[in-house]
Amino acid sequence: MKDKKFVNEVLDTIPDVRCHEGYFYFQDSEEVLSGFYLERTRHGAYIWKVVYPFYDPASTIHLTYSLRLDGEAGYIDTKSTPKKDLASKLCSIVEPLLEEIQSTRTSRDFKSYIEKNEEFMMNPLVRGVYGTTLLLADMYDDGVNELKICINSLNANQNPEDYAFYSKLLSDAEYRPSVAKDKIQDFIEKKRSALSI
Repeated sequence: MKDKKFVNEVLDTIPDVRCHEGYFYFQDSEEVLSGFYLERTRHGAYIWKVVYPFYDPASTIHLTYSLRLDGEAGYIDTKSTPKKDLASKLCSIVEPLLEEIQSTRTSRDFKSYIEKNEEFMMNPLVRGVYGTTLLLADMYDDGVNELKICINSLNANQNPEDYAFYSKLLSDAEYRPSVAKDKIQDFIEKKRSALSI
């Protein structure tokens, strides 16, 4: 995020968070990054509850698993809110929700979160991450089934990296589940390091 003053004001107000490319996240995020994000548009800004599993194969953080806050609480009219007040307005909305925002930090939390928000499962890449989540929970048969659904739904030509990633993970999970789980844990550590989180 280019507005350093805005970022610093948020960080000063909510000391347990850090910022990475505009995503405010909690330092104690474990297997899943949790935090919030301000999506600026021409006329306003939407506030998102950010959920991003570190075992997602994408190289950058994205909002695929995240939810916009509902109603007026999730929107700031930037025409009526001066730029200098934007950070304090964001913090006043987010602070009462901090416990709920940071409630998805582990793969077990993420499993419950996805199962509660089933609309995410329409995306084959989410199914791949959900299958990975099940492998981390030692639910190998269910994890393998979800990975198969993911791979069968992906187009290898349109999603070559994702297809290769989940195909390799499926192969490991079918024949060496504990190895697959170890590789996921290694992937999480590498991703956290690559993102400097």
